[in-house]
Amino acid sequence: MDSYVRVREHLYPEEAFDVNTLEEWAVRQRQGDMVVWITFDGFFWFPRTLFGTEEHLYAFYDKPEVIGMFRSFL
Repeated sequence: MDSYVRVREHLYPEEAFDVNTLEEWAVRQRQGDMVVWITFDGFFWFPRTLFGTEEHLYAFYDKPEVIGMFRSFL
């Protein structure tokens, strides 16, 4: 858990998206010139990508404090 806390500040940039780019995309989408599809990883998916499927599910029982830490960062 300590290693994750050390790198966490580098995982989440202050601005995940450039607002100007999103505004340009919105205009093009309204005009019918572009399809925009944006997805967000939530509480369940992010730890799964770090641990792998099986270890992630075991972590709910074996490491509830780690799962709680991920939840608190959202």
